[in-house]
Amino acid sequence: MEDLIGKVFARLTVFEHDGTRGKNSYLKCQCSCGAVKSVRRDALLSGDVKSCGCVAKEIAAAGKARRAQKRLERQRNRPLAKAK
Repeated sequence: MEDLIGKVFARLTVFEHDGTRGKNSYLKCQCSCGAVKSVRRDALLSGDVKSCGCVAKEIAAAGKARRAQKRLERQRNRPLAKAK
């Protein structure tokens, strides 16, 4: 098994081994956002894990902002109600 300490995978940098649980080997990684996460070795090597979860949060926040912007645009383009 090759030593992965110091290697960077997407946003995660491996800094120590975190032992094994069952048949799975875990590595402690620091994300570019600063968070520390224990990651399965095989998931890290296959690219299934790319960050601590911050990427998913960023994508969700961007989608939420995009939906809010579209909602505002629809409200601005809505004709004014006629007085009866």
